[in-house]
Amino acid sequence: MYADDATLFITYDDPFEAAEIIQHNLDLATEWANKWLVKFNPTKTESMVVSRKKDKIIPIVQIENIDIKQVEQHKHLGVTLQSNGKWSYHIEEIKTKAQKRIDVMRSYMHKLDRSSLEQLYLTYIRPILEYSDTVWDNCTYKEKDEIEAIQLAAARVITGAKKGT
Repeated sequence: MYADDATLFITYDDPFEAAEIIQHNLDLATEWANKWLVKFNPTKTESMVVSRKKDKIIPIVQIENIDIKQVEQHKHLGVTLQSNGKWSYHIEEIKTKAQKRIDVMRSYMHKLDRSSLEQLYLTYIRPILEYSDTVWDNCTYKEKDEIEAIQLAAARVITGAKKGT
């Protein structure tokens, strides 16, 4: 549990058995919430089935007789999870965020020394590229190459090297 966030998950082969177990846990959580005068907001609650199967079976689960919305992707603790088990949305987000910061760093390229540019990279860009990398490390080689290209771009800004160097 987090400040105002909770996550239930289950690993199961049969989606209907999984839904039954999740539903039971949601009912227990609702019972607890009612006892302690806590209110869950079913309209803000999301459900996601993660599977690489083409025709996914997605059973409905509910909170207080309200169907929980099914989603194809969900951001959890800064990592975008996709229902197909891929990482393309997450990789695209970190590439975009890192590239914007490299562009800012590039604007200071002729105003700051190499050491300061390197410190900017280590402080503001590399953490974006490395955050939870052990989780999404099974991304495609193409996606890994795209992240490597971001690091190369930062290295060229820091060293002043031309593209292709």
